[in-house]
Amino acid sequence: MISLLNNKALCPGTLTESVHRLISLLSDKNVKVLSGPSACINKNHTVFLPPLPKDATEKDFIKYFHLGTHEQAHIYGGSDFDRASKDKTHFKLENALEDVRCEQLQEKEYPGLKAYRIKFYEDCLEDFLNEEFINAESDNILKLIHALGKYIIVKARMVQLDAPHLNLTPSDSLLKAYYVHVSDLENRIVNMSTLDEMFELSGIIYDRLKDLIREDAEKKAQKKAQENKPQPQQEDQDDEDNEQTSDDDGEGESSTEGDTPEDSDGEPSEEEGDESEASDSKDAVDDGGSDGGDDGEKEEGNDQGDNDEPENDEPSGSGSDQGSNDEPDEDCPSSGDSDDETVNDVQGENEKDGKDVPDDSEELDIDPEEVEKEVQKVIDDLNNEEDSMDILTNITNEINDASKYDSPYMVSPHVKDDIHFGGETTEECAAIIRAVGMEMLGPKGSQLTKLFISQTKPRMQYNRRSGDLDVLSFATDVHDSRKDLYKNMTAAKLEKAAVTFLMDNSGSMDNNIGSTYAILSAILTLMSRACIPTEAIGYTISECYSDTWRDTPAILTIIKEFKENFTGKAMRRCTPPKYLGCTNDIDGIKFAVPRLWAQPEKKKVVMILCDGNTEMSNCELTRKAVQAYKEYIDICRKAGIIVFGIGINVDLYPVFGDDCASVDTSNVGEVLLTKLTAILNRR
Repeated sequence: MISLLNNKALCPGTLTESVHRLISLLSDKNVKVLSGPSACINKNHTVFLPPLPKDATEKDFIKYFHLGTHEQAHIYGGSDFDRASKDKTHFKLENALEDVRCEQLQEKEYPGLKAYRIKFYEDCLEDFLNEEFINAESDNILKLIHALGKYIIVKARMVQLDAPHLNLTPSDSLLKAYYVHVSDLENRIVNMSTLDEMFELSGIIYDRLKDLIREDAEKKAQKKAQENKPQPQQEDQDDEDNEQTSDDDGEGESSTEGDTPEDSDGEPSEEEGDESEASDSKDAVDDGGSDGGDDGEKEEGNDQGDNDEPENDEPSGSGSDQGSNDEPDEDCPSSGDSDDETVNDVQGENEKDGKDVPDDSEELDIDPEEVEKEVQKVIDDLNNEEDSMDILTNITNEINDASKYDSPYMVSPHVKDDIHFGGETTEECAAIIRAVGMEMLGPKGSQLTKLFISQTKPRMQYNRRSGDLDVLSFATDVHDSRKDLYKNMTAAKLEKAAVTFLMDNSGSMDNNIGSTYAILSAILTLMSRACIPTEAIGYTISECYSDTWRDTPAILTIIKEFKENFTGKAMRRCTPPKYLGCTNDIDGIKFAVPRLWAQPEKKKVVMILCDGNTEMSNCELTRKAVQAYKEYIDICRKAGIIVFGIGINVDLYPVFGDDCASVDTSNVGEVLLTKLTAILNRR
């Protein structure tokens, strides 16, 4: 499959069409794959794909091939989205699960697809999926849910493709969301085979996504309520009052007790006073705001605090232990364990933030209606998001965006080109046209014929020192002591060539069309005498109106085929056409090259007689056609085809480079013969 990229036997410029045909073969349901401005599928089992990039890499090919076969898989699996949910988020989830179901069904029929699918998912994980997975955090619930949809696909496809080596790097939040809300359904997702199963599973997972959103909303509501609690301010005021009371008590004791130690100035030690105040303040806080009583009460309070401390730390320690083992095993733990981890994780996160976990004795003012409003707001945001829960949407957008900004030249699938043999004139008129052309060529025509015949025949070399014994030389040189008595058959100096002539039948050629056809008739006559396989095709088109693609048929006139001698009908067809339309060089060469490529001759030549002005009446379409024409010429030359332009009163260098010549009606024949001779003599 991938060898198509570098297969030299493949006709140049036909990679996209070859892939289309290959994908079409992967079905018994009359699937067609056509070029289109964007990747999509219609109800008539037609898959539209933009053309492959001209310098397509193996990764481009894998994406393109997967996209085509994936769309075909939906046809193979009988996808029916008329039954899909009207809720956009629910539909995104259905689409993700349907991708899993249809790809597996297709692979059962065509197991050879698995290797390409594995490579596709490896590339996607490397390019964008793992980055999305690792950045999916609970503080952005929208991104988390979209990443979860893709994660469900990859986890299921890993099992179906038997590809445990795929490297996934999910965040802790994504991993937790998957194992809490989806993991117990994994086997059902992997093994689902009917539409009913898919719709049932998507409904279950959609409800669980709502639970995930609701948990996030409740957590935010708890946090908001905790921040709005007036209690912390009151406790601060109580702490200040306790400190003030402790200071007053300390001063009273100093004035009544005579045995209080004093410093050198007769005043109490400041350090001891500070330590006493700090101890009193700490005990006051530990005892729930009591003032500095006698020592017995303080000791009793400290003992009670020591006894209470393990109880207060026990939930924290439990949450911490669970939090340290929060990352679940890849072997899919039971849903019960996941639920316990969820509770402990929430407790651990709250205590980590310095917040107490709300209990029955500490009620927070959380409005259930506000929570449900927040849930619906998130769902509405999900519905309005352009992001998807499936992987193929990313690939489709990537391919469509590439073609959007550098949209290639395409033909509408509803257009059928007009390919026909040219109209015939009479024998007398055909003979007159040829005679005029021969006169314009002059004696150089005969020189071309003789040269080519002599250069393309094998030659015998005599008086060689090895090879076949030359009996005549041996008999005549009986007294000659030299050993040059052998002969060898050498290959021809020139390889035989097949030549295609393309004629511009546009209206801009009107003034020169008669003389050009006369010269063409003479050259075809001479090359037929030299046994050079030739074909001649004329091209034009009527006006086009679409910016997106060509929406009118190309008019392709066959003047002479390779298998014909240039006599009889072929010669009578070499006459100017009645209709001269717009110039569509790209359509002419793309029609001619595959026919030339099928010829057995090693050397292949395309000679184009035109005025160099591509014009399709629509500016945007004309721009695309000119760009496609240049690219296609380059593709042909890389494949070894010689493409040469003969410009009638125009310089074709911007299109053809050095392989072109500019002529007028007075020298077109001479220049054409000279250039053709040089081309045929190339080695």
